Amino acid sequence: MLRRLGYVGRRFGKSPQDLAKTSVKTATDFLLDMLEELEKEGRSGSYTANMVKAVSSWLDFNDVQVVKKIRITGRGQLTRTADEKPPRPEELRSILNAADLHQSSEVERSEYDSCGQFSQHDREIEPCKELSE
Repeated sequence: MLRRLGYVGRRFGKSPQDLAKTSVKTATDFLLDMLEELEKEGRSGSYTANMVKAVSSWLDFNDVQVVKKIRITGRGQLTRTADEKPPRPEELRSILNAADLHQSSEVERSEYDSCGQFSQHDREIEPCKELSE
């Protein structure tokens, strides 16, 4: 929270001491201006919500009660991992076949040490006997 509060202070020119001394109206206007600026930059809703939360917590701690509800679009969306999925076995096989022998053996060791076996001669991944039964 302190790191975010420090960033907000540098980015928007308001020190934590300045924020602590503001009126409720000024604090509300600052939060709305900050929200608008971050949305214009294309920041995700969760990023913006975390910044607003840091400032709001600081204001609450200093008895500046912002009562206006601030709505943030995309607040619960995770942008980095929203569309990610684990690779299918055939996708993993094509990735490993494209890598050189050293790289593929390192990846396979980390992925298949627990139950898979790797044959360096034919570069095939043998299925785990425990899972196939």
